[in-house]
Amino acid sequence: MYLNFMNTVQTLNYVVNFFWTIIGFLPLTIYWWQTPLTFSFYCFLMVSVFLANVPERMIHQFRFSSKRRIYELVGVRLVRKFVQDGDYIRKGNHWVRSKAAAEKYLLRILMYERFHTLCFLFFTFSMTHALLNARIKLGLMILFCNVFFNVYPLLLQQYNRLRILRLIEKGQT
Repeated sequence: MYLNFMNTVQTLNYVVNFFWTIIGFLPLTIYWWQTPLTFSFYCFLMVSVFLANVPERMIHQFRFSSKRRIYELVGVRLVRKFVQDGDYIRKGNHWVRSKAAAEKYLLRILMYERFHTLCFLFFTFSMTHALLNARIKLGLMILFCNVFFNVYPLLLQQYNRLRILRLIEKGQT
């Protein structure tokens, strides 16, 4: 029964990831498909990869807030319902039951933060490039997707980090 539940959760996570990835990358893909891949494209990609791989302590310097309530006010709890391992997929089944599991989950959060930081930067560079090249509609679409595909997931991971650290601190794992 547990294995069947995990397979269902894993499948749902794949579907959710596929859906958000297609929606998030669509305007970006269209823009770069229609735009010659110049030196700018490769610079944007290299700088994004470099900056997404800074030391972990530097990533935490850019957190939105140190208070969970601020994240909740900007809608992170709503977003959490519709994402990988979100509330609708997990339906209250929590997998962070020990300190070791919590520490493992913190590494997973860091991986997600790095991925969405890389994407955020590349989307931002691409949006700027599009706007400077008078591709206003695509530039604005990239901006919109950047917010929903990268900014909110980054906020969600920061929020999750605060929640997990609080559990570890209280010894509830």
